[in-house]
Amino acid sequence: MRIAYCEDEPAQRSRMELLLRTFAERKRLPLTVEAFSDSAAFLFQYPGSYPFDLIFLDIDLGGMDGMALARKIRETDSEVPILFLTNHKEYVFEGYEVQAFRYLLKPVTEDTLFPLLEELQAMRGQEKPHLLLSLGGETQKLFLSDLLFVESDNHYLTLHTAAGMETFKKNLSEFREELSAAWQASGETGECFAAAHRSYLVNLAHVERITRTECLLSDGTKIPVSRGCYASLNHAFLQFYRPNAF
Repeated sequence: MRIAYCEDEPAQRSRMELLLRTFAERKRLPLTVEAFSDSAAFLFQYPGSYPFDLIFLDIDLGGMDGMALARKIRETDSEVPILFLTNHKEYVFEGYEVQAFRYLLKPVTEDTLFPLLEELQAMRGQEKPHLLLSLGGETQKLFLSDLLFVESDNHYLTLHTAAGMETFKKNLSEFREELSAAWQASGETGECFAAAHRSYLVNLAHVERITRTECLLSDGTKIPVSRGCYASLNHAFLQFYRPNAF
């Protein structure tokens, strides 16, 4: 379990880390806790991706408060669970805007924290298919549902998502195998990605229409379809939505 914790009071950070390590020891879980004293330090270390299973945010942080930091996180990550710590009950309703996992009123105790961690553990077993990628010197969690298509150019891959693009060095066929393994490891069957062209993999969940020359995606992007890939792409698309028909 990998957890980030933003809290500007040293005593509170130490107490939370002790509680988290106590929980991990009882459950025999591996645990990594990264503590930050303010939002600026957190965003400097993780400017656009958040490879955590849970992020604790103290709402009363100095500078950019916890709620503002949560909004910043949600600009590029709609999935990572965010748990707020606060002394004020009135903040609870504001958390709906950033899809807060839960709120905890201070002081945090085993009785209030541990049931939420157990709930999170159960949720992790149902987590959507994803990959952990090393991009730009940092580890990023990529949910397959966010990936529109993959473009290959001279041994480099560009991942196209709704949040933008990431380019890194990788073989396309090797990356396709990684996508397939992540998809099936989550309990899904069949394939989620198919080749439209020797240089393109498309996410079948985002395909709107396929013709003999192009593939239209949900964001309006048109991907070229090669003659050699048309039949297999069309078959994969039909199988994705009608698996029992084959």
